[in-house]
Amino acid sequence: MKTLAFAAALLAASFQTTPAVSPGAVYSNALANGWENWKWDGAEAALSFELGGTARKPIRVEAQGYKGLYLHHAGFDTKPFVGLSFLVQTGEGTGQIRVIAISGGKPIPDKQKLVKLAPGGWTKVDVPLSDLGAANKVIDGIWFQNDGADPAPRFYITDIMFH
Repeated sequence: MKTLAFAAALLAASFQTTPAVSPGAVYSNALANGWENWKWDGAEAALSFELGGTARKPIRVEAQGYKGLYLHHAGFDTKPFVGLSFLVQTGEGTGQIRVIAISGGKPIPDKQKLVKLAPGGWTKVDVPLSDLGAANKVIDGIWFQNDGADPAPRFYITDIMFH
């Protein structure tokens, strides 16, 4: 009888599924587990439903000079990852943002990726972690920072993930 119960338990366990988890997920339609929006003075970042015709719920960023979106996480090792990807768009004007990895609460010096903002729909950006100085390193955040002294055009960002 015990053998039959053990076999039944084994069979039941084989049908249980574990939900697919992407350990590198940062934001899709909401911040992934462990990620937080650390508000930055001079920048407004909020979930946006104002882009018509899309199922995406991006983060809307309105940034004054040299401000932006700061996403924070407890320190984690980037060894399993080679890059950071995201979608970005603006509906008005042009500008440029910097993508910067944060380690120990500080930007990694002299390493960043400049991304041009231009109207015209979603642009997929893929940044090698080596460009951010974040390959095989413990990091605790990402900045998407306005690259100029003037306010950046309102931009939207979504599908942020390490891969």
